[in-house]
Amino acid sequence: MDSAKVHANGLGALVRSRGGIQGLAGCPFTMGFIIWTDTIASLIMDTEPCIPLNHLSPPQSHGDWATSCPLAPRYQSKLSNFTGLPLLSQETIEIYKDLRHFITMKDSMPVSHDKSELQPLLDMAGQLDRRLLKLILSDCLDPPSQTTVIYKLFGNAALIHQVMFIRQAPTRLSLSNIVSSRIRTLIEAIDLVALRIQYPNVMLWVLMIGGIGGVGTPDQRWFAERL
Repeated sequence: MDSAKVHANGLGALVRSRGGIQGLAGCPFTMGFIIWTDTIASLIMDTEPCIPLNHLSPPQSHGDWATSCPLAPRYQSKLSNFTGLPLLSQETIEIYKDLRHFITMKDSMPVSHDKSELQPLLDMAGQLDRRLLKLILSDCLDPPSQTTVIYKLFGNAALIHQVMFIRQAPTRLSLSNIVSSRIRTLIEAIDLVALRIQYPNVMLWVLMIGGIGGVGTPDQRWFAERL
């Protein structure tokens, strides 16, 4: 872990010496690789990323709420009322809509496509990864309660979903295994039955994604037994 921190800090220093990540905008493949590497290090160490993305242009709009996700306002209202965290609820639903949009974009691409065709989507996914990290690491969720744990469960499951279905990483990926294990730890600390009653669709998705992320580990069977 200490070695990973040293390498992450070194990468951050190197990027700062180039004027920040925006200084690599002319090299999209390099920029995307550096952002993803920093994100992986942050996930493994469970800390804030070393390289901020504040100066990057935001991703394209996902379109109108009513057409892209008609149930989004209802989801947001329910989440806000149940958790008492309206701002975090709003950001969670915005992330949810963007994730849906990116998945639709990925599914609409030809089966055979060049890396250059996928890169714009990966760039947007990279920024979404950071928003998910920020959600997971929110101070108001430390430690998570029975009421607020849903944010961490959603954030971790969405990260696995991005890795598996947008980045199309190998199924047996240690990063996904790590995140899957964290989802299991969160679930073991709360009343799963009560949470499934409150969020039936979300929790079904969390359990399915947790199992996919845990392929090749004991966690895979653990999640399967709870579906």
